[in-house]
Amino acid sequence: MRWVGYYGVVVVFINLAFVLVLLMYKDILGAFHTTVPVPGLEWAAVFSSLVWIGALSYNMAKSGV
Repeated sequence: MRWVGYYGVVVVFINLAFVLVLLMYKDILGAFHTTVPVPGLEWAAVFSSLVWIGALSYNMAKSGV
């Protein structure tokens, strides 16, 4: 299904945004800053990746691979 592939591209961009924010603010994980949404980006990266893995599994089961 094409939407699984498109969703995979979105997941990659979410993960890249998380990595870029961590690279810009190297010491951000040790201190809490309300201006940089690191925990929100981390949760978005994790949950979107899990949903993508589930969609891939569903797609493979439906196609009979």
